[in-house]
Amino acid sequence: MAEKRTATNHRPKYKVIKSIAHGFAQSFVSMENFEEGEYVMDLLIIEMLKQDKDSLKIDILSARLAPKCLNSNEITTAVNHYCRKFFPRMSAAHGFADCPFENATMSLQFDFLNASACSADAQTVLVPYRCQTEIMDDRGQTHNCCLNEAEVFSLTVWRSLTKITPKYTGSGPRPYHQCENR
Repeated sequence: MAEKRTATNHRPKYKVIKSIAHGFAQSFVSMENFEEGEYVMDLLIIEMLKQDKDSLKIDILSARLAPKCLNSNEITTAVNHYCRKFFPRMSAAHGFADCPFENATMSLQFDFLNASACSADAQTVLVPYRCQTEIMDDRGQTHNCCLNEAEVFSLTVWRSLTKITPKYTGSGPRPYHQCENR
């Protein structure tokens, strides 16, 4: 007779770590990620344009964001929430309650030069970005997830922060970085 699966005798499958990486990235860049009534991706774009930066990296296990010049109260609060609460809860839901990960990072790179005017809404600009999450498990195996998407951003705010003119494309933004999900 087969033994009943319980939390004490069930070892989680390492293949679900890629799902954890994907869930973390998708949730962080989601329209549901609000802090103090502001969408976190908008806050990041604003700070990055002000600081003349186009990329950032989050150490998920330590909840550290680099470069440090992006650490506004709202952004730091969101990073802390996702790293200290959301990531452990998601890991536990996939069977990794003790988070046996050697390393976990998320990098986000915006392609400001290829921002495009949104043909569906004249008041917005589409800002392409690449979001890559990497988790190294306790065996040294790296699990990756890469999202290539575009953020819908206010054209009025865009114009107040940068002299970059959004390109017009009838079909939305051009593909940004090619990235292979492994």
